[in-house]
Amino acid sequence: MALLSFLFVQKKFKEEKIKIFSVFDFQKIFKVKYETAKKWISRYQKKGYLIKAKKGLYFLKENAPLDFELANRLYQPSYVSFESALSFYGILPETIYQITSATTRKTKSFQVENLKNF
Repeated sequence: MALLSFLFVQKKFKEEKIKIFSVFDFQKIFKVKYETAKKWISRYQKKGYLIKAKKGLYFLKENAPLDFELANRLYQPSYVSFESALSFYGILPETIYQITSATTRKTKSFQVENLKNF
């Protein structure tokens, strides 16, 4: 289990360019059992190394994803709305304080660790 030191995990995620991951992703990357992956993620989260975006979805505190990356991953299938994109590029005169994603699914709202609403 020493193989899964946090420095090793952090390095592997950076090499693979993975910013947001699930327990299944962790299991697949490190070739461990699902329960082992859950335990390690729980430990890292308690130590403050990981942020829980929502149930089963995490990211490294030091390598946080962009707001738009996170919004796309929180609720799938979805895409960043035109309003959010136009505001990001400064085309809309109003300021948009939250990212809106468009989807064919039921409407949901997410708050991630004092970050913006998604």
